[in-house]
Order: sequence, then C-alpha cells, then structure tokens
Amino acid sequence: MLALLVLVVVPAVLCIALSFAPVSLGPLDFFMSYLPNEMGRKDIEFSTDDYDVSLKAPRSWYLVQTNDQMWGFWRDALESSIPFEQTGQEWADLETSPGSDALIVDVNPVNLTDGGDLIGLVLLPDVQSGGDYACDAVETRLAGQTHDYPILFRYDDGRCGWREPDDIEDGPAARVFKNIEPPAQIRTIEFFVPLTDTTAARWQLSLPDDMYSRYEDDITALIESVEMTPR
Repeated sequence: MLALLVLVVVPAVLCIALSFAPVSLGPLDFFMSYLPNEMGRKDIEFSTDDYDVSLKAPRSWYLVQTNDQMWGFWRDALESSIPFEQTGQEWADLETSPGSDALIVDVNPVNLTDGGDLIGLVLLPDVQSGGDYACDAVETRLAGQTHDYPILFRYDDGRCGWREPDDIEDGPAARVFKNIEPPAQIRTIEFFVPLTDTTAARWQLSLPDDMYSRYEDDITALIESVEMTPR
C-alpha cells in the first residue's frame, strides 16, 4: 500500500497541483497543454515601451524574446526537428527584443506538423483611437452581429473590447516547414482590447484553419484574460 502511495498517488497529486500553477513549467508545458480548460493554460507576462501586459495562453505557447530561456530551449529543438523550408530562415529570426512589440508562438511540434504553418499572436503597434469603448457604446456598435464565437468582451475596468469577424484566406503556396505540407487555409483573428475610454490595442492571431477547432476555447479565454496597464 505504501509503495502504491509513493509510486502512483503522490505523483498524481503533484501533477494535478502543477496543472493549476499559472507559471510556465518548462518542458512539462508540452504535456500539460493537453489538459482541459485552465489546467492547460498558463500566464504570459511582458512589457512594451508603453504597457505591462498579461494574458492566459495555452501552455505550449511562448513569448519569442531573446532573453527567454524556455523559448531558447524550444527554438533550438525546433531548429533541428522542424526546420523552415526556405534556405537561411531560422526560428531565431522570429525573436524580438524586450520592450518591443511582442510575438507569442505555439512551439508544440505536433501542432506545427499537423498545421503546416506557424500559430502566432502579435500585439500590433498601431493603437485604435477616436472610438468610444464604454460597454454601452460597443454593444450598440455590435448590435445585430452574430458569429459562431463571442464577439463582445467585458473587462474589469468597465470597458469592453471586441473581436472582428475572422478572415479566412488561402494558405501559402509553398511549404513553410521542410517535408510538411502547408495548410489549405489560414485563419486570421483580430481583436481589440480597450486601453482608455477612447483608445484600444489591436491584436492579431493567425493559425491554420484546420487547427482552429483545437484552440477555439483557448482563444476565447485568451482574449478575455488580456490585461494592459500603462507604464
């Protein structure tokens, strides 16, 4: 009975406890990303020149910055396991410097192989201004719009953001990764997070359309979780 407790029960309890930890678990993120709902997500935090940003993302998504140790681990692993088709293109080419506009990518080799292209989220540098981002005003603008996903997002500051209708286009004509077929279609998701009553940050997420059902709930949770605080 003691052996059963040590070999089975204790590791199981530890795994469950770790799955609720919001921080990155290093290489364990690959396995934990398959857990459902919040157990398969983690917090990602970074700063730009203007904002401190936090959000919840699938555990296999990483901030692509030169000083991130775990990104460095995955970058080197992907360079050997899933190299780019184009000669001279490397995973290190995606890196940004701390304080610049942020890029977050999925490093799960299974998803990259199944999808055939990058899965990436970027905070775009242009800020939407001149609007009214009080929830009543945003609700009025979105009235009558219906989609297969939530389009209105309420944040703790009493303002509302929204998700634009997704854009689905033909995928790349040539392979992105060596020996892996490119996706037939790419889905681009654009959403806005209010910064003030009259300004909003613009985010863009792109992924192979075939991968969307795998990440649909995570994408909604991600948009709901974004917090941006002026520095």
